[in-house]
Amino acid sequence: MINKNKRIGLASLATVLAAGVWGLFWVPVRYFSAHGINGEWAIVLLYLPALAVLVPLVWVERHRNLQHAGNILWIGVAIGLALACYGVSLEYTSVVRATLLFYLTPVWATILGMWFLGRSEEHT
Repeated sequence: MINKNKRIGLASLATVLAAGVWGLFWVPVRYFSAHGINGEWAIVLLYLPALAVLVPLVWVERHRNLQHAGNILWIGVAIGLALACYGVSLEYTSVVRATLLFYLTPVWATILGMWFLGRSEEHT
């Protein structure tokens, strides 16, 4: 069993690595763009290796998750669209602007929820 301090250290390391990957995600997007592979196709090329790894894993586990297939599909589509929009925005605008808008997503979601759904601070 891993002790608590080691788990916290591993979680912190994973967080730093994930932030580094997302912080440098613009580098391959701009590289592809400089070599004539624009926006959407650059994102497709960047996600193909992950797709190649995940499809066999999903296929093996398909029976366990069959009852949730519809929800899983919609969640996957939503996440895929969000990541695609983020990746394409890195090419069409400045990296700082795209990253700032990406990290402010919870703020925008809260504002839109208050506006569209009539939510207010009273419902905490």
